[in-house]
Amino acid sequence: MRDHEDDHNDYLPARSDVPIMSGMMYKRAQGRSTFGRTNWKKRWFVLHPGELSYWTLEGGRNNPASECKGVIPLSNVYTLERVSLEAFGKPHMIQIVHTSVLYVQCPSREDCDEWLLALRKQCATNRILHAKYHPGFFDGSKWSCCGITSKDFKGCQKSFDYSSLFRKTSKAGADAATAAKTARASSSSGSGMLSPKNGVVTQNQAKMRKASTQSRGDSRSPKASRDFHYVPSVKPIKHASSSPLRQSMNPPSSTASDQQPVIVRVTRVAYV
Repeated sequence: MRDHEDDHNDYLPARSDVPIMSGMMYKRAQGRSTFGRTNWKKRWFVLHPGELSYWTLEGGRNNPASECKGVIPLSNVYTLERVSLEAFGKPHMIQIVHTSVLYVQCPSREDCDEWLLALRKQCATNRILHAKYHPGFFDGSKWSCCGITSKDFKGCQKSFDYSSLFRKTSKAGADAATAAKTARASSSSGSGMLSPKNGVVTQNQAKMRKASTQSRGDSRSPKASRDFHYVPSVKPIKHASSSPLRQSMNPPSSTASDQQPVIVRVTRVAYV
């Protein structure tokens, strides 16, 4: 089996698009012994739309001293899965299966999750995706995960369900549309309410004003309501006998000569 690094292109055209992801990871060289210190190489991986490349030095094509060691067209990928810890005794590993298998070790679990998600999004529409995969490796006689001796056996475990990516995208789009619709409705409903400062009163401001008015009304005592009360005002008239007109209209009574006539006035009081 040949190493991927034997198939790299001597000339790569310049790219103007920004990489989706990039980072330093270890890859397992192919065509050499399965185990060994020399069979793992440190490479700078760069993910562009539709393409994954790896280089000798950090920076990739932006580093003149860096050499491209491999380019994988993502349209040829049919499996993107994790590798079991028992396979190589190394954590955070993923496998990229196309014409051959590329095993890559990520620095951490978080990096492993991010690389897998980014790669799967790029390969989600591939028509050659396999329904099953091997979490182990083929050692020349059998698969380390299931012991099957046929190298062409497609897999022993169920592969990732790519339809979940489309469901997440659809849900995110629906949530964004709902939020935009709510914002437009709030803006249009509050556009006709004026304020002295900027000419617009929001719904929250209107609700606060209404609640404040209601609280003031509730805090009034029963006497401070808007009902009208009639309070009699008694005011005696002194020296009534001194008025000739009143003497002519109300001649003094012999039985109540010592009493003075009283006029009752009604005052209308309104509590505002």
